[in-house]
Amino acid sequence: MIALCAALALTAAEARALLDRFAGEQTVESLTAAAVREAELSPERMRSWMRRVRLAPLLPQVSVRLDRGVQYDESWDDGPTGEKRSVDTDDDTGWRVQATWDLGRLLFEPNEIGVAREGMNLVELRHEVLREIVRLYFERRRLQVEAVLEPDAPAERAVAREARIREIESAIDAMTGGAMSRGKRERAARRP
Repeated sequence: MIALCAALALTAAEARALLDRFAGEQTVESLTAAAVREAELSPERMRSWMRRVRLAPLLPQVSVRLDRGVQYDESWDDGPTGEKRSVDTDDDTGWRVQATWDLGRLLFEPNEIGVAREGMNLVELRHEVLREIVRLYFERRRLQVEAVLEPDAPAERAVAREARIREIESAIDAMTGGAMSRGKRERAARRP
């Protein structure tokens, strides 16, 4: 873009005025923030994981046991006084609740290693997403400036440039949950 502006001998003021034409569009910061939200890559997410892993040993392992026994006894007595029959049933129910703490996990929680590793992966993925959004955003801006500076470009080049702009917008939308399209619709709704 700078080379194109220099080739056309634009002054710094003219270059700023040209870029000001796009001032109503979403900023790269708003799109990167939307991408981080969409991909659930916020630093708070990892901090939350670490907090939960560190607090987990404070919770006991709880087991509940329920025992139930039914016993049915029937007896006959054919004694000298006559026949005697007796029936006994026992219905026993017992339950037990047990809580166990592993105090060694307060000193070292093995899951911390996995969470730390996932946190590092999350940071790297966040940086990749941010780099890609920034790269696409400014490639799109360069193409937009070229379109303004070359209004009489051959149709083939103008169509290819517009197709690439739309492709970039779609890629940014995919990474931001539609933030770029929403921004365009909002700007169109504000126009008289």
